[in-house]
Amino acid sequence: MHKAMLFAFAAVLWVAPALVAGMLGWPGIWGGGSAFGDLIVPAPITGGILHVPSFVAMLVLARIYPSVPDNTAAILRAGLVAAALLGIAQLIDLERLYLSLTTDMKASGFRLHQNYIGLCLLTDATIGWIWLTALRRPILAWPATLAIAVVPAALYVAVSLATSERLERDFVPGRPGYTEQRGDGIFWIYTRLAPDAPGFRAAAEAFMENMGPDQNVNVQDLAVYFTDSLHVAREFSSDGQPIMTLCLYEDGTPATWHAGRADCFSAHENFSERLERLYGELPAELPRDVQVYRVGTMICADMVVPDRYDENEATNFCRYARLDEKRANLEGVYGEQALEAMLEDE
Repeated sequence: MHKAMLFAFAAVLWVAPALVAGMLGWPGIWGGGSAFGDLIVPAPITGGILHVPSFVAMLVLARIYPSVPDNTAAILRAGLVAAALLGIAQLIDLERLYLSLTTDMKASGFRLHQNYIGLCLLTDATIGWIWLTALRRPILAWPATLAIAVVPAALYVAVSLATSERLERDFVPGRPGYTEQRGDGIFWIYTRLAPDAPGFRAAAEAFMENMGPDQNVNVQDLAVYFTDSLHVAREFSSDGQPIMTLCLYEDGTPATWHAGRADCFSAHENFSERLERLYGELPAELPRDVQVYRVGTMICADMVVPDRYDENEATNFCRYARLDEKRANLEGVYGEQALEAMLEDE
């Protein structure tokens, strides 16, 4: 009977994380198509391998627990509470919770991480505590119980928050957005710095160095709105009022700073707008394939295309324009003289 009960305990231990993960709607970390499948299979390429250490530890504990002294048994039970609390702490998005408590972020600060190590700790320790408590319930002094149970999780939370780079940064990215005009983008940034603080602009430009329009294939002109409201930055509030605006352009136009909310787009023609304008200036009766070639020659005539791929819309357009190939095809279709005539008449 004892072996049968131990086998049942092991079976419950093994499937519990998979069942909980499935109820939470978590997909698998690696391989597999579901959390249940990933956590059941203890292979190196699945999440189940993360469950093996806590599973083995619980089986060993269940085996030795009936024969250990009362004080040791009480400490082991308190240790399981500590492991469960540590698992909970690992599952919680501590950074988000901290920001919700220390800023005006109105969205729910409580959110679970897809952390299978924390999940396995929580489920195994909870099931183990229930199992051991059913076997025997030795009492440990409350101060010692609380210290053993609470201190590990408290230390984990403190160290995690203290070493979090995002919480120490002067700038926290918010949500990006796009306008009705293709290529014009908006990016909200929460900042803890005052806009008149020494070095604010230099620090902000350095922060945006790898997030500018030249790093994003979908954005050509970018309005960066800096706000002291994390709620506004995260929720992309259309009526939010930034404290400063930084205008960035992928075509090399110098960046500009403006107090409050500024229009970064009306006075600047991005590549998509330029392309639309050039097509609009061509005669409507000109064949479409000729229009495409002509616009390509106008844009790429003086363009120096870098050898390495980049996110610049204009250089990418010219990198793949294949104008010589297009010219040869057009001459084959219309004839060289007819093509020259069409190009001269436009």
